[in-house]
Amino acid sequence: MYFCFSILNMIQRIQSLYLLGASLLSGVIVLFTNFWLNSDGSVINFVDFFVSNNNLLLATGIMFYSSSFLSFITIFLYQNRKKQLLLGRVNLVFNLLIIFILIYYLQSLPGEISVSVKGIGLFIPFISFGLILLSNRAIKKDEELVKSVDRLR
Repeated sequence: MYFCFSILNMIQRIQSLYLLGASLLSGVIVLFTNFWLNSDGSVINFVDFFVSNNNLLLATGIMFYSSSFLSFITIFLYQNRKKQLLLGRVNLVFNLLIIFILIYYLQSLPGEISVSVKGIGLFIPFISFGLILLSNRAIKKDEELVKSVDRLR
């Protein structure tokens, strides 16, 4: 019975929804999107990151899953807001690294000037970054609210 109430308490907080959205984006939705089109006409998907011989793409794929896992774990730390903020900041750094690696890789592709077809998958780290940023703001508001109530006691 207590478990059901704690789950309902966790779900009613907006930051949990933001973190769940970021987790789903980085872990599930990314599997079904295209990232870019190579100069030879082949589509690069997320699965190709792990099959590729490029270590930079492999690191990007691992960081996508790390970001998803970190967002999911952060949801369940709703009773420890300081730890949630810390993990949210670490997750923001992961997403920034993903963004920078993808931008670097796309700028160093051969034939980039002649072929510039990018997929929707490139926007996923940006959206995930925004959702994590919104969740950190909501967590910070909760923390300030608790501090203000403690001052009144």
